[in-house]
Amino acid sequence: MMQKHLVSLVVPVFNRDAFLSETIESVISQTHTNWELILIDDGSADESFKIAQNFAQNDSRIISAQRKREPKGAPTCRNIGLDMATGDFMMFLDSDDLLSVNCLKNRVAKLTAEPDLDFVVYQTALFDAQTMLADRLWSSLKHQSDLQAFVDFEGWCISSTCFRTDFVKHYRFFETAKCLQDWSFHIEILKSKPAYQKFPESAPDVYIRAGHSDRISQTNTESLERVKSRFDVLDKVELSLQSEAELSMDDGLLRQYFLYLQNVAIQRSKSEFNALLKSMGYFTRRKSFKLSRIKFFIRLHSTIKSSGLGFLNGLLFRLNRHVFMPKLAGPTRRIIRLDKPFKVK
Repeated sequence: MMQKHLVSLVVPVFNRDAFLSETIESVISQTHTNWELILIDDGSADESFKIAQNFAQNDSRIISAQRKREPKGAPTCRNIGLDMATGDFMMFLDSDDLLSVNCLKNRVAKLTAEPDLDFVVYQTALFDAQTMLADRLWSSLKHQSDLQAFVDFEGWCISSTCFRTDFVKHYRFFETAKCLQDWSFHIEILKSKPAYQKFPESAPDVYIRAGHSDRISQTNTESLERVKSRFDVLDKVELSLQSEAELSMDDGLLRQYFLYLQNVAIQRSKSEFNALLKSMGYFTRRKSFKLSRIKFFIRLHSTIKSSGLGFLNGLLFRLNRHVFMPKLAGPTRRIIRLDKPFKVK
């Protein structure tokens, strides 16, 4: 018998033919069978769209579509899927995520039992694609202020949430953002003081492939356009949060500026670095001793690199992390390692 509540799952797809079938199969295998899977292709050059079409031809619950408008990117695809969704509840997935068989069943049960909740948040785990062992949680989910947790880059990921559709349709992803889209999307939602519940002790019900996350090390190979987009999103969020007096942004957003700019200073030419720095509203708008120290160390990185002494940047990087600015230069505390890794089925 078909379950009462329809769940919409929106997945942006771009060149994921190696993993897409597994993601779709994990949805097909759900014990809650009343769902619609909306796959929005972003102009894939591989077999991704063909794979999605083949599944759609064999299962009426699967919808395969292509992005027909600009700009290109996952946030546009997610917004298109958001407009197409007809379910009572809604989730966003990445095209290489995997769901446990009871993922939809458990999330729907909670939202059905608690009609006043706008969304729920469950645990997600990262797994190694070679061993299929999940050994880390994306986030502890135990923060007292989740808005602060997102500012500190310690919040949950996009697939952790299951929304009531009539609630989430009031929000949109930043379509011009080439990165940090999920992060800024959740911040906009949390600003509105929604009703939600987290389940930090829940068994992970979505599995994310390690190595496909938006890591700071990827800045090394990013185009300047993408780097600029990253800072534009940070700047936009910082402006939107200025009225949130209870937030401490110096150890959150400022930290991200420092970590990413540090890599830009090391990897890019001095002229490219200076041009990027001048274009950033954050640095022209704010003044503080901490910000002055950051500017000094970032410019020092750039000067060392342009002087042909790049090997010294590694030493400076370690000194910043452990001596000069450990709170700003150290790694985030988001990832939680599991004592007992488990096999993803």
